Order: sequence, then C-alpha cells, then structure tokens
Amino acid sequence: MEHFGTVKIFNPAGWGFVDCDGDPRDLYFQRDNVKSGRIPAPGDRVSYQVKRFPRGLRAVRIQILDASEATAENWYEFIGIKPIQRKEEDHG
Repeated sequence: MEHFGTVKIFNPAGWGFVDCDGDPRDLYFQRDNVKSGRIPAPGDRVSYQVKRFPRGLRAVRIQILDASEATAENWYEFIGIKPIQRKEEDHG
C-alpha cells in the first residue's frame, strides 16, 4: 500500500524520518530505500511503503514526488554549506 508524507529530517550519514500524512508518528528510513538518485531533503514530498522490521516500522521504496528550490536551500542550510551562486556573464 502506498503512503504519502514529507521528509522531516535527513542526516548526511544516510538516514532520516518521514512525517506521515494522517498519522502522528514519524517513520525511520535509510538512504538505500530512496528510489531516485537524489538525496532527500527536509520538506520533500514523498510516497513510500511501510515494512515491519525487528526494531519497528520503517518507510521503504521511497519516491521523491516534489522537491522545490526552497527545499534545496533548506537542505544546504541543514548541512551547513551555501549553494554556489552563478554569476550572470556580461555579453556586452
């Protein structure tokens, strides 16, 4: 069954939590469960499935649905770096 939520936090070490729509709990996930090659960022909208592991429920088969530019800026802020600002070239 497919569920939806928002990435609450993603640690550069490769794990994070999804804030589940319509459910008060957050689900743990690992980077290797994200289908796209993109690194998840806080605020990304995702779809996922839930699987029971010995230590509890986890989000698996995560698909990033919507990642806005603002989300990317939040990610850079979260990991403590500033994105590269491209300069417009003067063709005059």
